[in-house]
Amino acid sequence: MVRLSVNAKGGHSSAPHGETAPGLMSRATARLAETPHPHHFGSGVEIDLLQQLAPYFSLPMRTVVSNLWLFGPLVGMVMSKKGETAAMIRTTTAITIYKSGFKANVIPGYAEATVNHRIHPLDTLETVLQRDRDIVNDDRIKIELAEDEMPYHPPTAISPTKSTGFKVIRKSIKQVFDNVPVVPGLCIGNTDSRHFHPLSDNIYRFNPTIFRPEDTARFHGPNERIAKVNYAKSINFFHHIMKNADAINDDIIHSSHSGDL
Repeated sequence: MVRLSVNAKGGHSSAPHGETAPGLMSRATARLAETPHPHHFGSGVEIDLLQQLAPYFSLPMRTVVSNLWLFGPLVGMVMSKKGETAAMIRTTTAITIYKSGFKANVIPGYAEATVNHRIHPLDTLETVLQRDRDIVNDDRIKIELAEDEMPYHPPTAISPTKSTGFKVIRKSIKQVFDNVPVVPGLCIGNTDSRHFHPLSDNIYRFNPTIFRPEDTARFHGPNERIAKVNYAKSINFFHHIMKNADAINDDIIHSSHSGDL
């Protein structure tokens, strides 16, 4: 979370006097909203995602994603235009809170806005803050980390897809969801998995439910819910995770012994 704040001359609304705190803040936030961070298409997990999905696309799209050396810039541009896919390839910017004023006939002398950035793994907090300052380009606007609203958590590292853990997840998904293709992706939401970073480099964020395009608007929105069939599949998935992980542990234990007992 980033906080923007500005102080300016206030007064009675009957005698406005040039630039005001709300006006300055509106201009600053509009610049941020209209100037997205550059995308990193080609440098993250989206390449593996697209290439592994290529056999399941129709012929024209299969040709495109199978030749990203040629069509990569076009695919990156298309992905950057849609919210759900843009969040996979760039640091996102969302103006979420705006505070200024206390009475209809008083020009406020202070304005504040909160900007929610979801920082891409290839970006850093320092580069994001500096880009915000460069975009706003107004020394009157103070830009700082809003630690009191939500603690900062650095972008998580990209976990490997060759690990035993990923293989267990892949097998469990195929068992529960009718042998669907399993490909890596980027989780664009924050999760409690960050607490496991000191313990392992193999941390995977996966929600074992079926989402349709119309379901994404329900996240933190009206009618947020989970279907009963998804609830049952979630329980079944974690049942298979435990069974498959246990089977792998048994194989490791047995392979560590040689000869007869």
